[in-house]
Amino acid sequence: MQRLLSSIFFILFLSVLFPTVGLSQADHLCDQHHRWEEAIQEDSSVYYRHQELEAFTREYIQTRQVNEGLRIIPVVFHVMHAYGEENISKEQILNAVEILNQDFRRKNPDTSIIINAFKPLATDSEIEFRLAKLDPQGNCTEGIVRVYTDLAYAGSDDLKDFSRWPRGSYLNIWVVGSIASGAAGYSYYPGIGPDRDGIVIRHDYVGGIGTSSLNRSHTLTHEVGHYLNLAHPWGNSNEPGLADNCNIDDGVEDTPLTIGHTSCNLSAVTCGSLDNVQNFMEYSYCTRMFTHGQGARMQAALASSISERNSLWQESNLFETGTHPFYQAQPCIAQADFYAPRRIICPGEEVQVFELSFNGEVGTFEWYFPGGTPEFSNEQNPFVLYENPGEYPVQLKVINQMGVDSLIKQDFIQVITQDPSIQPPLTENFTPGQFPRFSDWSGSNWILEQSGNVGWEYTSTVGSDAVGALVVRNSYNEEGAKSTLLSPQIFLPENTESVQLSFDYAYAQAFEESDDEFILFISKDCGKTWQVRFLRSGYFLSSTGGEVTWFNFVPSNEEWIHVERDLTANVDAGGSFQLKFQMISSQGNNFFLDHINLGITLSADEVLDTDFQVRVYPNPTHGDGTVEMISPSAGAAIVHLMSLQAGLIRSMHTALLPGNNQLALQGFGELAAGVYFIKVETEWGTITRKLIVQ
Repeated sequence: MQRLLSSIFFILFLSVLFPTVGLSQADHLCDQHHRWEEAIQEDSSVYYRHQELEAFTREYIQTRQVNEGLRIIPVVFHVMHAYGEENISKEQILNAVEILNQDFRRKNPDTSIIINAFKPLATDSEIEFRLAKLDPQGNCTEGIVRVYTDLAYAGSDDLKDFSRWPRGSYLNIWVVGSIASGAAGYSYYPGIGPDRDGIVIRHDYVGGIGTSSLNRSHTLTHEVGHYLNLAHPWGNSNEPGLADNCNIDDGVEDTPLTIGHTSCNLSAVTCGSLDNVQNFMEYSYCTRMFTHGQGARMQAALASSISERNSLWQESNLFETGTHPFYQAQPCIAQADFYAPRRIICPGEEVQVFELSFNGEVGTFEWYFPGGTPEFSNEQNPFVLYENPGEYPVQLKVINQMGVDSLIKQDFIQVITQDPSIQPPLTENFTPGQFPRFSDWSGSNWILEQSGNVGWEYTSTVGSDAVGALVVRNSYNEEGAKSTLLSPQIFLPENTESVQLSFDYAYAQAFEESDDEFILFISKDCGKTWQVRFLRSGYFLSSTGGEVTWFNFVPSNEEWIHVERDLTANVDAGGSFQLKFQMISSQGNNFFLDHINLGITLSADEVLDTDFQVRVYPNPTHGDGTVEMISPSAGAAIVHLMSLQAGLIRSMHTALLPGNNQLALQGFGELAAGVYFIKVETEWGTITRKLIVQ
């Protein structure tokens, strides 16, 4: 006779299926203790509700009828994604539901290789799962909801607030990129509150195709088992393999006591009898069965009102969710969605936009690209060319036999300004009132992006060399939120020999586990590809010698770190590049950035004579300005007028005398309002100046 469950069994349970061999794996099995304490602190009634369910289960199993009929559970998948591989296909989800039903109905193909000792115990649980066809408002659905969030890789209960359907009508399954704890998936027993009820699972553990594999395809089966009140065969312990596990139990009569397994030793005897290593609630990678006792226990959970499990399979709910066998499902209007891998580009570049519509099959597409070429397209994933700097919207209409859905994303494509006058040396000390417009960068703005509650902010209270710095307040962001600072294009002279970058930063961990990450990237192809030039996180990022500051870290003068990086190998002389400073929050502490300095070394025989100077005034002008050239001696110059749109407009040759030389802008003809560049070529070198005509 097996022992009664320990009191821990009646509390919250979190479980993760052991990862498969030879594949990318979850970092660890589970974080039960943390979530258990968190749940008890927030809602002590969890314990008592689960005790009530245990009493009901014992009585139910003693009096149940063996053939109670099939119970259908409506299911909704909430795909939480950041337009990456975690946005799994409809086909992968359908495959996951098919495998789930095979496992719970004992129709999985590998039941034939259940070892003889346990084959008679393998059960058809008479539980079936169907994707919802009607949402909570009675609208047509395919049972799949897709929600964009950069927090998809934070994978925690907080994500459930983005999308949740009533638990008394649907089994909620959230698919994520990763889970903050490093787990593969987790679920709660009945008794947990409605804000947490359901299953969270990594995309690469869903089904057996797409981003997952057959070896991982029973992970969801394992987690649904917990959702229906099953423990591990060794009881409520998250550490298989411990000898003490023989002293705890799973409350199921026909599952032998075991210490638990993370490998497939089918002859294992760990607690005095042969272990059921092939049980779906094991951590082994050869799971193939539930027992009759487990089936009865799950049926008891569905018969109980605890966490509203007994309302899921009622005939009225099956009609309301569109999962009743007699319900005649209709095609749905597709919901428009789209994505572009690159949204920040340079003038003259082409981008491809990908249609990612869902909830119904699409018949035709209508794309609108104001400012792009073409401006209209019927292709599914068209290419679009943008010539001019600016921010441009994109609209997609998807049409099928049931209707039309339209989506507009404002400022979806950003074409950055290319200003050849932005050349090193460049320094930014974050003077008050100028961020994100930098005085030393020819008035160009850096681009700020954030996926969390806060991003890069200017602060006047602290700095590494003077007052003024940037800060990301990580404690206000969710796990995985990104704060990005992207520079304008920086141009290098043809005679550049080396490029050096330096900056100062300050950071302290909020807790020993804080793992905020700071990365410096560089790109020389206008952001198509990025190389990492600096990366530190957590303890190794700390500028305080590892000293933890619980909240609102403000650095002293001694708590700054100076970083220097040689960028020569990452850039091309005569080319251009961009810098990207990115902070990935891990709910830690403040991170400060200051004193960005970019310098170059030029070839010794081509260094520009510092006595030769060029300025354009007034600037801005109405077209009646002057190009002033101060020459160290007599010579000649070629003065070019250029623009980003037209390139070279006109060139003028002029003789230079020692001292001040002037050239009237009227010589270039009438200039329309816009941004131009004056490029002066002499025997001493070349100088480019920006000109604004109003």
